[in-house]
Amino acid sequence: MHQHRPNRIPAVLAIILLCLGGVSPLLAQTAAQKEYSSYKTIIEKAVEAGTAKKMSLDDCLDLALRKNLSIELDRYQPLVDQESLKAALGVYDFVLDSELSYRKNENPITDILRRQLLGIETFQNTNYNFTVGVSKYFSTGGNLTVTADNNRAASNTNVYNPTFDAGVAATFTQPLWKNFKIDSNRRSIKQAEKDRQMSEIDFEGKVSDVLKSVEDTYWNLVNAIEQQNIQIQSRELALIQLRDNQKRVEIGTLAPIVITQTRAEVAQSEQSVIAGEADIILNLNLLKNLIADEWDDPIWRQTIIPTDKPVVPDSVPELRESILLAVQNRPELRQLDLSLEKNDIDIQYYENQLRPKLDLVANYNPNGVAGPNIQEVVRDQNGDPVYGPDGRPLMQDGPFTGRIGTVYEQIFKQDYVNYSLALRFQMPIGNNTAKANLAMARIGRDQTATNHKQTRQSVGVEVLNAVQTIEVNRQSLESAIVARQFQEEQLDGQNKRYQAGLTTNFEVLQTQRDLASAKAAELTALINLKKSFTAFEKATFTILEKHQLEIARAN
Repeated sequence: MHQHRPNRIPAVLAIILLCLGGVSPLLAQTAAQKEYSSYKTIIEKAVEAGTAKKMSLDDCLDLALRKNLSIELDRYQPLVDQESLKAALGVYDFVLDSELSYRKNENPITDILRRQLLGIETFQNTNYNFTVGVSKYFSTGGNLTVTADNNRAASNTNVYNPTFDAGVAATFTQPLWKNFKIDSNRRSIKQAEKDRQMSEIDFEGKVSDVLKSVEDTYWNLVNAIEQQNIQIQSRELALIQLRDNQKRVEIGTLAPIVITQTRAEVAQSEQSVIAGEADIILNLNLLKNLIADEWDDPIWRQTIIPTDKPVVPDSVPELRESILLAVQNRPELRQLDLSLEKNDIDIQYYENQLRPKLDLVANYNPNGVAGPNIQEVVRDQNGDPVYGPDGRPLMQDGPFTGRIGTVYEQIFKQDYVNYSLALRFQMPIGNNTAKANLAMARIGRDQTATNHKQTRQSVGVEVLNAVQTIEVNRQSLESAIVARQFQEEQLDGQNKRYQAGLTTNFEVLQTQRDLASAKAAELTALINLKKSFTAFEKATFTILEKHQLEIARAN
């Protein structure tokens, strides 16, 4: 018979379990102590490093108005259109023309009789000419040209050499039918003025877009910071639960496996805190990009700490008044109003081009002539010539004796004046080009009017959505507040039940997570409500104040 040996396996297992039971609390305590170290957020690190910069929403908006690169780019177009208007108005500038010339002609005389009569073989003449003129276009469509023509001539066939002549010619042309009320120049000026106004309105819209982006990003940053604070609070609750469970394991009233559950909850809370920090960094960089104009701007080395808290009005805007306000303020509708005015200018111009052309042309031309050798016969009291000892008539200086000064003396006295008055009539046959242009202008206006109607409806829908979103977000916030209050009460009750041994650690941890989620949902609802009011201000175009627009333009 074999000798019976006692079974030692159960005893060995008991010793192993006892050892593990003694080691587990020690390991749990070490892990818990590792988790007890406080978590420093990016905000706390910035405060310690001295790189924190507290900023209100108004501070951020002011910097965006002065430094935002999108605003800086959009600021150029109104300046370009302003210069385009000046260029169009340049048609009213005085235009000065001048010409200085010298001409010499020498032609042979082929007629033998004329050659013998004149005693010369060639015609020779020289001419110096200086012409200066000025022209001016008027807002009536008329054009005035004043020209002074000055000549000095000498010829071997003239009796007197040299001779001076000059004339001042003033010509005024005024359209009486076609191009009377409007012409291509005045059309261009009116269109350029409308373009300038449209670019100003477009600039206002771009500035308002930037301001809305700044506000939304600012509140997103506030939300990210507060959401991380909620996660940090949740982590602290998990750590408190971990410490409490550790004590229970040490006194033997709680199984060690509960420590593992609690540590998992702490790790999950830690992960949420880190994820929240990534969201803070993202919104920080987005906000800095909106308010900085250089990559080396000091703001990039600082951490912005928002100082404003979301505060929302108590009342919901009235829908009808809001729509009327939006229709009055929205830049796209104001631009379409100007587009309709541009269409009307085109229609007016092309209708005018269908008319016959009838112009009044007036010319006034005082002139004079003189020469240093031009003299007249001396006459007695009876008007008879006086002869000298040689039997030739005596000569003396007369009204034409002199040079260019004598000529202009005659001109200023208006001794010799030429003038004319004429009506010029022109009527195109068919005029198909003007008819087609008029038809296209009318079609363009109808198209713009339809676009205006569609945009007006879209604006109304946008305002309607904004008002209804405010109401929905307000109700969502009220529900979130109630849900958070219930979760706080539930967590308090779960803790009491846990202390009495009536619930499990898992249920307590789950309630803690639910409370953290409820707080996050409440904050999100508050931020969404604040952003919905910003969207409403954008929809009604009341987000841009007058002084803000002046700052944006000035910089």
